[in-house]
Formats: sequence, C-alpha cells, structure tokens
Amino acid sequence: MHNLVMNVFAQCGELKAMWRLLEEMTDKGLTVSGRTFPLLVCTSGQGGLRWRLVERFIKSSYVAAGEFDEAQKFFDEMLVRGQLPNVYTYNSMICGLCTLGKFDKACSLLKDMDSHGCTPNFSVYSTLVSRLRS
Repeated sequence: MHNLVMNVFAQCGELKAMWRLLEEMTDKGLTVSGRTFPLLVCTSGQGGLRWRLVERFIKSSYVAAGEFDEAQKFFDEMLVRGQLPNVYTYNSMICGLCTLGKFDKACSLLKDMDSHGCTPNFSVYSTLVSRLRS
C-alpha cells in the first residue's frame, strides 16, 4: 500500500509528501519495492534529491534488512556507471559494515572516500566511533 501511495505522490509531483512517506517507511523498517525505486530516482532527480534517495534506499532496503551484499552490489554498480557516491551514501555503507562487525572494511571505505575526493563529515565519524564502542 505504501508503494502505491508513493507512486501516486511521485506522479503528481508531490515531492514533499513523497519524502515524508519514504522517511516514515524507512523509520518503520519498511522497504521500497524494486518497481517503485526507479520512479523515485527519476522524480527525485528532477528535484535535486537523487543522492538523498540513494542513501535512503541503501539504508532501508539493504543495510537495514541485513542484505549488505546487495547494498555492496548496488554501490559498486554506481561506481561502474560513473556515479561517485557522496558522503551520505558512504555513511550508509560504513554503517552497514560496522553493523556486520567488518571494521577493517569500513576503515578501507573511509580511505576510499578520500581517494574519490569525498570528505567525511561528523556523521561518518560518529558512525564509526559509536559502532566501535558497542
């Protein structure tokens, strides 16, 4: 039902309502369907929100669902297509790696950020520190 409503919002150009619903879905642990995601990418691209959507999608659909391998494939595909991740996408991936206890890979991804010219922000460091403490 959520995906159907999301589709209606996207088709009507109701970006704010679409984002509220997307955030509500991800906060409740619900995922966006594979059919709805491309529509959201196109709609969000028009409003300049594409990166925010990618970050939310990775976090909700893959990382939160414990399917980090799928998140990694999605992330790698972005790189192959020349879409360099931003700080939010990196943070989602680092969070997933830390959740899985793969701190070495998380630190490697932090170095990868630098090599792609992406500067870590407070949120990235906070994720690393909080996961290392637990």
